[in-house]
Amino acid sequence: IREKIEDDSKNPQILETVWGAGYRLNK
Repeated sequence: IREKIEDDSKNPQILETVWGAGYRLNK
């Protein structure tokens, strides 16, 4: 996950989507 966050760190929009939906799904 950290690798993806670092890669997406350039795209805050993608990060918000991944952390908003992906994080909830993972939890």
